[in-house]
Amino acid sequence: MACPFIDEVVDEGAIIIRRAFQRERTFRGRADPLAFSDYYLHERYRFSREGIAYICRLLSPHITNSTRGNKALTVPQTVCIALCFFASGTFLYTVGDAENISKASVCRSVRIVYLSLKKLLNVFITFPGHRAIHSIRQAFYGIAAFLNVIGALDCTHVRIKRPSGPHEADFVNRKSLHSINVQMICDADCIITNVEAKWPGSVHDSRIFRASSLSHQLAQGQFSGVLLGDKGYACLPYLLTPYQETQTEAQHNYNIAHAHTRARTEMAFGLIKSRFQCLNYLRVIPQRACDIVVACVVLHNIACLRRERQPRMVVEQDWDIEGIFDDNEIGRPRTFETEESKVAFVLTLLSRRAALWGKAVWENQDQCCASFHSLSEEMKIVFDRAVACKEVDRELADLKQGNHSVADYSIQFRTLVAVCKWKRKHCLQFPVFMSGLSFLFSVFFSSLDRLCLWNPIHSSPSTDYTFHLHGLLISAPVSCSPADSPHRHFLDHHRTLSLPGSPSDFASPTCYPVSCYSCV
Repeated sequence: MACPFIDEVVDEGAIIIRRAFQRERTFRGRADPLAFSDYYLHERYRFSREGIAYICRLLSPHITNSTRGNKALTVPQTVCIALCFFASGTFLYTVGDAENISKASVCRSVRIVYLSLKKLLNVFITFPGHRAIHSIRQAFYGIAAFLNVIGALDCTHVRIKRPSGPHEADFVNRKSLHSINVQMICDADCIITNVEAKWPGSVHDSRIFRASSLSHQLAQGQFSGVLLGDKGYACLPYLLTPYQETQTEAQHNYNIAHAHTRARTEMAFGLIKSRFQCLNYLRVIPQRACDIVVACVVLHNIACLRRERQPRMVVEQDWDIEGIFDDNEIGRPRTFETEESKVAFVLTLLSRRAALWGKAVWENQDQCCASFHSLSEEMKIVFDRAVACKEVDRELADLKQGNHSVADYSIQFRTLVAVCKWKRKHCLQFPVFMSGLSFLFSVFFSSLDRLCLWNPIHSSPSTDYTFHLHGLLISAPVSCSPADSPHRHFLDHHRTLSLPGSPSDFASPTCYPVSCYSCV
């Protein structure tokens, strides 16, 4: 008997055995997706019945099956399978179970749809927009009276699974997440007019803009107008950024108008990621992730142009919060191909003020970011000094006279003031100094003029009474004489103290043990 598992079987017994092992094909029932209500379709596919039919007409020449089989997927079914995946962002198995098809069919349908949508990129995404340029300017001007604006520029991260290969570290962003950094420009209606979805997450926003073809076109003056960007971009004649620190009211008003106008791009990011949840996390390779991002942007513009119902807005993911590490237990990438990638990872571990410092030196391309060694040395210089000053501040606040003389207490206080950079904080020196004095001397100083004690030069010469103390009567009773002072080694040091009042107010200048205060 011939083998029953070869392609061409002649023997009757082999044919019988082959039929016994052959599994009968079963076809799942597939409902027409356009037969449901608009509410059901929008919740499931993010488009109404008319919107899905419009997309089917656009993609029909590219996705129609050429097979003669009677169980092939129709164009509406193929489009709805892809839209279900874009809208939910779930696993292919889940989409297949919902549509009664296999995982392989879902994968093929999604791929053919997003590749077909990518071909329509130049049709639905055009700069500066589908309307006349003066209408675009007028729409931006109506937001916050900002003149001559033709687009709002920003970048957003689309998280992907960890790619394999030697360039895996390039996709690690500043929060140790693998992502694609996507640049988008939108108009006042949140319609995307330009998209760049080809850069890994480690690339800075300004680098993406400098390398884009649109940047060169703007530099050559091909478009009449300006873009608005955040502080991460360089301020250029065709790209306006906010002031780092406002000094006048006009600059403050400029920053407010700039922020209100540029917020359109943040709104566009929120709309796209709310409408297509797959952009929150794509479990595909980077090349396919870029194609899916472009397809979702094309679908977003179609939805905006057709006035489709907007989904519930979600907050754009904040990449400045604590990262979710996927690499290992502590989130540290196993290898660093370059020194810059190592420096970038170290900066992501900083927090609070240190994180602000790290962001500033990275965006300004400081020399300390060239290597890990230079960064560590710079951090020692910056943060060790800050920690030391903080400890001195605490020691200065806790300083007390105790059993020491006022002169010793004053010298120690003056030294700590110089170390912790309190020389210009006169308003802080006086109360801290007074709180550390013993009760007798604090009561005496409280009865004198604070301004004249602390800054004698500000007292009026007509009311000054200057007396010279021949010694420092420290830690001695008020009736003590200079000869009875235990600090006779200071007798040759004369101190001058200017106090307001008449000579009759201070009949005996040698009875005040306060001359040491003039050295503070």
